[in-house]
Amino acid sequence: MSRAGGSRVVVVGASMAGMLAAAVKDVAGSVEIVEAHEVPERLGPRTGVPQAVHIHFLQTAGIEAVEALLPGTGDLLTAEGW
Repeated sequence: MSRAGGSRVVVVGASMAGMLAAAVKDVAGSVEIVEAHEVPERLGPRTGVPQAVHIHFLQTAGIEAVEALLPGTGDLLTAEGW
């Protein structure tokens, strides 16, 4: 991929999908994440997210895809007990 230079990317929502979308920071000039609620310091259920307390499962292919975009994420999740 080539660097997009002055392009600006705006991501609406700091969910897992939003964070993965923000991974374009390496090819965009800037990335801004707009979130309605405060993002907690540690991993855990978030205010204003109804599905936050539901069980979520990330399969092997999913974590491999996440790792390709954001290396070290699997280790971070494991260290946090997820």
